[in-house]
Amino acid sequence: MMSVSLDEEVTRSPLPRLLVATISCLAIGVGLYLGTAATHSPSQRLSVQPLVRPVPPLPQAAGAPHTAPNGFRLANFRAAPERSLQTASKEPFPLPYQTPAGTSQASPVWSPVGKLAILGTLGLALGAIAAWWNSAVNRQSGELAMLTTTGQSTSKAGSKKENTSGKSVPKGEVWEVDFCSRPLVDARGKRVWEIMICNPERTFEFAQYIPNNKVNSQTLKIAVDKLLEQKGAERPTSIRFFRGQMTTIITKAFRELNLKVAPSRRCFTMMNWLEERMIEVYQQDPRFDANISLAGSLRGPVNVPPKKLPDALRGETWDFVQLPLSMVLEETKPVLAGKTFGSSFDLKNAGCGDMSPDTMIPGIVVFSRRGKALAAWTASLEIAAVTVDENLKSVLLETGFNDKWFYGAWADKSLVAEGKKWEQAKLQTRGLHFMAVQEKDGGEVDGFWLLMKRDAPEV
Repeated sequence: MMSVSLDEEVTRSPLPRLLVATISCLAIGVGLYLGTAATHSPSQRLSVQPLVRPVPPLPQAAGAPHTAPNGFRLANFRAAPERSLQTASKEPFPLPYQTPAGTSQASPVWSPVGKLAILGTLGLALGAIAAWWNSAVNRQSGELAMLTTTGQSTSKAGSKKENTSGKSVPKGEVWEVDFCSRPLVDARGKRVWEIMICNPERTFEFAQYIPNNKVNSQTLKIAVDKLLEQKGAERPTSIRFFRGQMTTIITKAFRELNLKVAPSRRCFTMMNWLEERMIEVYQQDPRFDANISLAGSLRGPVNVPPKKLPDALRGETWDFVQLPLSMVLEETKPVLAGKTFGSSFDLKNAGCGDMSPDTMIPGIVVFSRRGKALAAWTASLEIAAVTVDENLKSVLLETGFNDKWFYGAWADKSLVAEGKKWEQAKLQTRGLHFMAVQEKDGGEVDGFWLLMKRDAPEV
């Protein structure tokens, strides 16, 4: 089979594909028009009713300034027997075609002319699509074979460490992805790149070396396509990645596969896996070069100034609190069950699996009279961490790659010491902390986020 290079595929004109799609759509449209025209008289046609489902607006922000109650206390959460959230209406979904009130619905009578018109045009359209699809599959097969050969010949020493764990079949709704250069130099003196994909539970792992002249979105897309073609592969619903410099390539590849991409620093499993591979794989590879292990590795988010928090995300008061790890994990159970807004992660794969259940975990609680609405809006963010900035006398909410938001502030200088104490407690828990949203002190928890502040890996 003749293979086609990735560069040729990228530069190939899309006009033939567009022409086939246009002709097919026109043919189907003409056939349906002729068929319906020959089938129904004006008095027999059904009227189409618009499918409009009004969405009630969320409550407006209270607008009250943040206040900072004194005290670094134990959070007073009351575990409700049932955590109810606003759910979608259970009314039956309206039919797309309805007859006007007071009229009878006539049964359609398909004439021979209508049948022939529709069947003929559908046959022409399907034939054109099948011809185009066969050509596309042949090109794709050649590219996949070329990519596999390239990856296998990249490293004999490192190939033993790639996908030998029996975890190569994609599992889970969330993937963590990294596409970056490694501290390895090939025979041409160029740095070796690598595609790595896993799920947060690490029951799925994939690693593939890539030469530096194949670093593009098409290479990543082909590799992911091949993964999803495996028997038993589960298609993810969200893709996380933490290197902002690779946004264009990663976003383009997964969006072409109709997969949602979420820039996030919550790739804790991927970060730990990278640190493991640095010791167990890269440093054992004969191509390893310690002089470039840190240089040009696209590390970490770039510092940016905090922004003003949108009104929909404003609470009314907040407080520094702490909870034993056992209680923190208890609060994450409704989140994992989908009964409460928020997010969590596996402590073991994040490097915190050996922590004692009695370890006191620092956190912040935000109170609001519109707790459920505030929790719902907050859940739309990819929250990474909560930090205290002593110079700005503010609590900052960190999201995405490098976004920061003013989340709470204080005028009392005495709270500077409390903020410092809270940050010190976070260091003692390896960056582990939490954020909760409640309507009132001691009431039901409307949102709970398990968070972790950690640096990007040095690879």
